Amino acid sequence: VASFHLPPQLFCLQLIRPSNRKHLGRDEGYNQVDELDLVVCLNEIKMGMLAKAVLYPGANTLLMNLISSFSDGEIADHEDDKSGGSTNWVNEYTQGCGWEIYTSQLSVKFEGESFANLSYKLYKKIGLILFALQITDSMGRSKLLLNPADYVI
Repeated sequence: VASFHLPPQLFCLQLIRPSNRKHLGRDEGYNQVDELDLVVCLNEIKMGMLAKAVLYPGANTLLMNLISSFSDGEIADHEDDKSGGSTNWVNEYTQGCGWEIYTSQLSVKFEGESFANLSYKLYKKIGLILFALQITDSMGRSKLLLNPADYVI
């Protein structure tokens, strides 16, 4: 990238192999990706997902369901199998496949509320599941906090 002598601006790149990051330096002889750049490496994502699947059974299913879409067709009622087990989990799973994730800015009315308390209230009143916050720190960097229970908004 340095050989092109491009002005400083955001580059969004997709790589297959992590070893190719060394070719992305903006300056001659400097083999580091600039902090302004967004680089997605497919092999790192695949390996990370495999590792999560080993550590957390069901993580792959969760991730795939979050990035996939399903039709709104009828969900067939399942009967119990002959071994006497229940297929209630299948109904719960198919219902969960219909859920979607949205981002939204919180109202100033929620300032001073803890994440855990706000999550509880939102679920009880409107059935909304709040599971993460995206915050911007004093340096202007954005961070995603997953279930920060004690965080005060």
